[in-house]
Amino acid sequence: MQKIIIDENYEGVVKKGWYFTLDVDLIFPESHIEIKIPLITTKSIVSGSLKVGKWLTVKESLKVGESLKVGEWLEVGKWLEVGKWLTVKESLKVGKWLEVGKWLTVKESLKVGESLKVGEWLEVGKWLEVGKWLEVGKWLTVKESLKVGEWLRVGEWLKVGEWLEVGKWLTVKESLKVGEWLTVKESLKVGEWLTVKESLKVGEWLEVGKWLEVGEWLEVGESLRVGEWLEVFGKNTTKYAMLNISTYYVILTSKLIKIGCRVHSVEKWENFSDDEINRMDEEALKWWKTWKTFILNTHKNLPEIYPLKEVKDV
Repeated sequence: MQKIIIDENYEGVVKKGWYFTLDVDLIFPESHIEIKIPLITTKSIVSGSLKVGKWLTVKESLKVGESLKVGEWLEVGKWLEVGKWLTVKESLKVGKWLEVGKWLTVKESLKVGESLKVGEWLEVGKWLEVGKWLEVGKWLTVKESLKVGEWLRVGEWLKVGEWLEVGKWLTVKESLKVGEWLTVKESLKVGEWLTVKESLKVGEWLEVGKWLEVGEWLEVGESLRVGEWLEVFGKNTTKYAMLNISTYYVILTSKLIKIGCRVHSVEKWENFSDDEINRMDEEALKWWKTWKTFILNTHKNLPEIYPLKEVKDV
C-alpha cells in the first residue's frame, strides 16, 4: 500500500492563517494517507486507511476502506463512512450521517446531525448526540449522556453512565443499564432486563422481557408490561414537597430534586457547573442562578415526615 504524507510541503496545500487547506479531492483507494498538520479540504477524501495527527475538517464526504485514526478531532460536513474501525481521541462531528463497519471509539464526544450506524460496538468517553436515529449491531457504552432525536436500536446491550433521552422509541434486545435517568417519548422495549438508578419516564408504553428495576420513580403514559418482576425503590421518602416556580415544577424528596424533567441528587444540583446547567434547557442557566439558593435552602429546611406511605412515585 502506497503511503502519502501530507505536510506543509505537500502539493496543493495552501497555508491560511494557522491552518492549511486543500482545494482538490484526495482519491487514493489503495493508499495510506497520513496527515501531520491541521487540514481543511474543500471536497472529499477516499483512501484505504487514514491517520490524522491533530485535526481534519472535510466539507463534503470522507470514505475510508479499512481504518481511520484521529489524534484530536475530526469534522465532516456531509457523511463519513469507514470500512472497519474508527478511533478519535477527543471529539467527532458529522453533519449528516456516519457509518462504521465494525467498531467506533471516541474518547470525549460524538455528534452526528442525522444518523449513525455501527456494525458491532460503539464506545464514547463522555457524551453522544444523534439528530435522527442510531443503530448499533452489538453493544453501546456511553460514560456520561446519550441523546437521540428519533429512535435508537441496539443489538445486544446498552450501558449509559448518567442519562439517556430518546425522541421516539428505543429497542434493546438483551439488557439496558442507565446510571441516573431515562426518558423515552413514545415506546421502550427491552429483551431481558432494565436497570435505572434514579428515574424512568416513558411516554406511551414500556415492555421488559424479564425484570425491571428502578431506583426512585417510574412513570409510564399508557401501558407497562414486565415478564417476571418489577421493583421500585424510594417509596417511603422522609421529605416531600412540590413547588411551582416560574417555568418549572420542582419536586423535593429526601435525596433527589426534580426540576422539570431533570432528576438528580441534591449533591449534584449543588455542584453542577454553568455549562452543565446551560445544556439542560434554553433558559435553564438564567433560571437556576435566580432560584438555586432558594431551592437548596428549602430542601435543607424541610421537616422530616417519615413515614409517608402515600408517596409511591415522584
